[in-house]
Amino acid sequence: MQGPVCEEEFEALDIDLPLRTMEQLDETERHLEDAGAQKKMVSHLSRMGGATVDDAVRRLMQAVLSFGVGSKLNWVGRGQKRGFRNTRLQGVLFRALKRTPVGKEATHHQFADVVKKWLRFAPFRQGGSGRRQHYKPSVEFMCPQ
Repeated sequence: MQGPVCEEEFEALDIDLPLRTMEQLDETERHLEDAGAQKKMVSHLSRMGGATVDDAVRRLMQAVLSFGVGSKLNWVGRGQKRGFRNTRLQGVLFRALKRTPVGKEATHHQFADVVKKWLRFAPFRQGGSGRRQHYKPSVEFMCPQ
């Protein structure tokens, strides 16, 4: 019974989550210019749950962003990456966290620390940009002759 309810909410959001491209992120930012859309999204995301603040933030991030998109973001937008700190989506995620039982007392600093870590390690996860391949040391096997 809970499955169809979630589908209806996703349709009501008019957003296909998790976001898989930067273009979808841009569309979502435009969509979230509407306060009503933000409210719907906060309401939906506040049901993600989590045992701790860190767990709740990680669940929110994974529900909203693919690792591929996360690989192209960082908190402030340094280097070749775009900043996440000043996005409407970031604000929606923080408000959703504050509506969870574990996140009621969470500070924005706690939230930001977990988001920064999630974004930093997104390239190393399945579906990330594959940065981990650049860091793999070459392994040579010696075959006995």
